[in-house]
Amino acid sequence: MFAGFKNSAGLFPSIYRWTYTTQAWDYWGYPTVARLVGAVGASYDFQTPGVYGYFAWLSGETSSNPRKDISIARYSAASTYTNYTWATGGFTRLQGVSIAHDPRTDVEVLGFRDDDGAVLVSAFNGNTGLFHASSSAGGYSGDGPTVTCGPASITRNCIVVWADAATSAGTTLRTLRWRHFSVGTSASHLITFSTSLVSQGYIQFGPPSISYMGPSGDICAFQLTWKNPGSTQYTACKTTAETTLWTNGQSHSVGAGRRINSPRMGSSFEASEQLNTWKAY
Repeated sequence: MFAGFKNSAGLFPSIYRWTYTTQAWDYWGYPTVARLVGAVGASYDFQTPGVYGYFAWLSGETSSNPRKDISIARYSAASTYTNYTWATGGFTRLQGVSIAHDPRTDVEVLGFRDDDGAVLVSAFNGNTGLFHASSSAGGYSGDGPTVTCGPASITRNCIVVWADAATSAGTTLRTLRWRHFSVGTSASHLITFSTSLVSQGYIQFGPPSISYMGPSGDICAFQLTWKNPGSTQYTACKTTAETTLWTNGQSHSVGAGRRINSPRMGSSFEASEQLNTWKAY
């Protein structure tokens, strides 16, 4: 499993690989020293021969240009990478970008917000470095959305999740929104969403994070996590069926006197891996 973090000193993306069998992190370096904005997305292309990790981030704004470009680094080994930048003029008001590998099309899927806070999904062809036109999920997010994809045997094998946008001044708590979708196999890789946007009354204090754990027939094939106020984080899961809701909700505390960031969810060897950081009060 790969993970991307924002370096606390230089604010540039730092890349790590988690090895499940040794329970150890390997540092793979950093693809740029440019300052970034928001979360760093990470995905693992397990289909292409070799080991390929993809990392997506938003470059920081400057005094002359407040817009932020989406950048991707394609890693084949530690400190061995190729950088790509989406030359669209950039976006504003973004809290990061997420990325996931789609086994059906063998491309990377991106989740992010536009200038107005609308949730968007797009595809990136890692072989040619081509970014494809984005599609709207039909909702607005208070933070950056996250995406994940399951195997090709699922009709709409990907999901995008987000916390809804504030409806009034001073609102800090959000409710959960999501949509299933699939990526087209043609060269344009068009996004096809499920019929309607789905919501559930989970209260969130930060952006949710999702991962496909599998297997496809399991009641907890998709895993979800998010932050509640203070030192508590929450997890839930659902089946691959588009109409089912999240279930098996559980709360987890990192201990009294600690304040957590929004956790991230990944998977390896059909086991969910929850990443989290916290600090003392």
